[in-house]
Amino acid sequence: MFDTRYALSPQRRMLLATQSLMQELGLAAAYNVIRATAGATILMYHSIAAEADALWIDPRNRLPPAAFRRQMAFLARHRRVVSMDELASSIRAGVSLPRGCVVITLDDGYRDALTEAAPILAEYGLPATLYLATGYVSRTENQWIDQLYALFASRTRDEIHMPWENEARSLGNTRASLAAYHKIARKLIVSSHEERASILAELDDRLRPSRRPPRLTLCWDEVRILRRQYPLVGIGGHTRDHIDLTSASPAEAKEEIEACSRDITDTLGERPRHFSFPYNRSAPGLESALERIGFETAASSGPDTLIGTGTPRFSLPRIEAPYGYSRLKFYTSGAYPGLSLALTGKR
Repeated sequence: MFDTRYALSPQRRMLLATQSLMQELGLAAAYNVIRATAGATILMYHSIAAEADALWIDPRNRLPPAAFRRQMAFLARHRRVVSMDELASSIRAGVSLPRGCVVITLDDGYRDALTEAAPILAEYGLPATLYLATGYVSRTENQWIDQLYALFASRTRDEIHMPWENEARSLGNTRASLAAYHKIARKLIVSSHEERASILAELDDRLRPSRRPPRLTLCWDEVRILRRQYPLVGIGGHTRDHIDLTSASPAEAKEEIEACSRDITDTLGERPRHFSFPYNRSAPGLESALERIGFETAASSGPDTLIGTGTPRFSLPRIEAPYGYSRLKFYTSGAYPGLSLALTGKR
């Protein structure tokens, strides 16, 4: 497997270990009592692929099904999992949900949302919101990051020369390959769908992959099956082509959101009520457009991941679901990020 994850710095490893220790020593519980914390946490997942498909998915975007099941079992027993609808209602009413309330979200529209995640959620009776990048669903196209990952993971050549660079780049060792991968990924994040397709086609020609990945994205028929068989999983919008809205013009950004809403409404017969910004990057001025289109919330980023009465409906911060079990407990306890900031100065 081509591991795209950067090695954590000693400081970062120490912070994560400290956060786990805060939970295990009971400091989180004490902090909650002293501060009388309240509010909900939104967890963000992407792929829950089984091992066969994991070969084609950027490891940063995947949590194995066994780990997802363990996390859902914990949330079902020790937290109160609420839907995005319930969270939106509490914000409109000016009432903070009690600490320990958690909203589960899945981004992009991976096929394993149907084959792996939804059955586990149903087993524990947990609601969730699946945010679809509708253009990828319509084209049954794998996410661009996974297309890039598949090219690097199965390449037969160790040299590339991209149009925006002056010289060829060697991929002959892990460090060089990883640096090139992340540099191209940064370029693709801020590109349009058409630009991405062109760059990926050129990479395909230069890297000559030995194998082709399977379809990793839901098709609309599978989305219909998911809605019919797993009604606790709601469908939200995630733009049409999963572009960075901060890199698009205001008109392009609004069209991405409107087109996404139309795709879901026309195909499923239900208007999506919840939206998530790709890469958690929200562009100024889009709140009014989202509300006009009919969205009630938008997930983004923010300094305080504990959502209460003062949290704007169109800037709901989320936490990337961690691999570590103790950190999941801490992140959903109500004490995060306050306790971590108080003791370490960092989130």
